[in-house]
Amino acid sequence: MSATDSLPGTERLIALEGTHNLRDTGGYPVLGADGAVVGRTRWGALLRSDALHRLTESDLAALSGRGVRLVVDLRDERELLAAPSRLDGLDVEVAHLPVFADAAPAALLTGRIDLATLYDAMVDDRGDALTRAVAALARAGEGASIVHCTAGKDRTGLVVAFALRAVGVPAEVVAADYARSAEHLAGDWAREALAAASSLGVVGELPPGVVEIVTASPAPVLTALLARVEAEHGSAAAYLAAHGLTDDDLAALRARLVEAVAAPADAAPGTIPTPATEDPR
Repeated sequence: MSATDSLPGTERLIALEGTHNLRDTGGYPVLGADGAVVGRTRWGALLRSDALHRLTESDLAALSGRGVRLVVDLRDERELLAAPSRLDGLDVEVAHLPVFADAAPAALLTGRIDLATLYDAMVDDRGDALTRAVAALARAGEGASIVHCTAGKDRTGLVVAFALRAVGVPAEVVAADYARSAEHLAGDWAREALAAASSLGVVGELPPGVVEIVTASPAPVLTALLARVEAEHGSAAAYLAAHGLTDDDLAALRARLVEAVAAPADAAPGTIPTPATEDPR
């Protein structure tokens, strides 16, 4: 079984009434410096999601049952006012760590409008903000953490990508995890988001680049971004260190997200054992 098929997407997705893109990042292989599998990411430790303003009572009960104790909200003040998270009665700490200065990522774009350009700008101009979010995950206490923005795709995608890469999850696995967002956001969420974008004064059809930013999550875009970051900095962990992540933070992140596993001697590179009795929570 390949790393990217460690669990079917329908099991990795946490189906709540009030979210579209809430997923568990557990079960991914973690490689050592020699490329051998040394562990896998813990189930139930790091969840990624779209906005949490439509959670129902049963949703809240489900999150409580999963032991959620930290919510890292990457949205800005305007987004918070427009769609305040519904966490009533949930025993959680909320860390509001906005990535953008305002709700419009286009504020970072000065030329082409597409995901690759946006992500390059985020890496170049919002490194401190991305790193603060990863550090919050590293410093979390016991229980599960949720990191989210509005879609759970771009800001959340980069924070989760850097966290997973920093602990040793292969880049292709990280990119495959990121790519799942478009599938889960398709349909009602995408239609509503595109309608909201159209209401902002755009005349005629939305430009293809805007549609991509709102709805797409192509794996090659994230793969290229990670390759660029790691070529320039040496590793995702080094990028985070350059923006304030400490050695203690990195060690804590590994302790929180990674559990050791014994890989079979004849296992293909990048595969992990997946016992039939494994609890997918």
